[in-house]
Amino acid sequence: MYIQKQGGTDMKRIIIDIYEETDAIKDLIDIRSETYGFIYGRDKTHNGCQNIFEPDSNNDHRLGFLSNRMADIAYKIHNMHSI
Repeated sequence: MYIQKQGGTDMKRIIIDIYEETDAIKDLIDIRSETYGFIYGRDKTHNGCQNIFEPDSNNDHRLGFLSNRMADIAYKIHNMHSI
């Protein structure tokens, strides 16, 4: 996923990787961005977010929530093509 800065040519990057059942890491989704300073990982039983915000701050919780929603959307798109 690329996000372009309005009015400029600087590209911002958010990377989403989905590991399938055939991979060593089963059913893991990994979302990360050096640009925005975060890493989020989720499998069927655990999730976690490391980021540049103060732990337990509003931005920390909001980024975790939004990352979880991005993971949901990525899984839905992935499952549409895994038939």
